[in-house]
Amino acid sequence: AAIKKASLACEALCLWVGAMYKYHFVAKAVEPKRQLLREAEADLEQCMAKLEAAQQALREVHNKIQKLESDYNQAIAKQEALQ
Repeated sequence: AAIKKASLACEALCLWVGAMYKYHFVAKAVEPKRQLLREAEADLEQCMAKLEAAQQALREVHNKIQKLESDYNQAIAKQEALQ
């Protein structure tokens, strides 16, 4: 209040300096957390790539099993037809 009586410009400058002071400590506390987040996101991206590769391999195995079952069923049907 005393600063406001002296100068409105000085009051605005004091408010800005106070906000920057608070921001400094907040940014100082948040930056390690941001770094951890970036590392976790990089790990997640690697894990998702591994998961996608594993799911693709699983799909290929399922397709192969379905083909083998189909071939087996056709062979059984052919065998029964010949008997």
